[in-house]
Amino acid sequence: MHIRRINWLKSFEHYDSGDYVQPQRQEAFHEWATTQLGVICPKKIDYYKYRDRNHIKEITGKYGDGWADSDNFAVHTVVPYDHHECVHLYTFLIGWPTQFFNEGIAVAFQTDPYNNDFEAKWWSKPVHYWAKKFKNEGTLISFDNILETDNFGSYDSSITYPESGSFARFMIDNYGLDKMKSFFRVGNWKDSNAVIKQNFQSVYGFSINRAEEEWLKFLDNY
Repeated sequence: MHIRRINWLKSFEHYDSGDYVQPQRQEAFHEWATTQLGVICPKKIDYYKYRDRNHIKEITGKYGDGWADSDNFAVHTVVPYDHHECVHLYTFLIGWPTQFFNEGIAVAFQTDPYNNDFEAKWWSKPVHYWAKKFKNEGTLISFDNILETDNFGSYDSSITYPESGSFARFMIDNYGLDKMKSFFRVGNWKDSNAVIKQNFQSVYGFSINRAEEEWLKFLDNY
């Protein structure tokens, strides 16, 4: 892999000759997201851009669209603008609960401040659109089945990601980001359902099952 390394405002970009990234768009997101979350990054992000999934597997041994490397504060991705993986790095500075919440908040922050689009989207449509669609189709997954990290990963990500993103966006919009951040601080990647529910109750003052019911009612009227 021939790497072109450019030192820009908040990150180092690494990408193949002939490929490209979108630094201005990424910078706009970085400024917005870190301000929203109230985090200060310990270093510039190393942004590794690959041509496609085969290329990322060839170089890293991992197949997929990308991932966040929290140990090295780096993003590996096949897209020139990646809000999702960068959010993982930002929220890692706050806490690291189970995948349901980590992926949920990352999807909930999939916005485009550079183009003044602050609505969280999944495949170009609002996350709530997908959650409502799945609800109407009967394919939404009960939270009890996906709160734990291992369980979350055993279901179809094309459902679990927008579902958890819609719920995270709903909770942030209705109960504030500070509450979500407090929950992240007490959470752990390996928490069981019982621990997750206890932590949620202590932070929000009501059960996650009640929150799920509120969210489902919201989708009915969306």
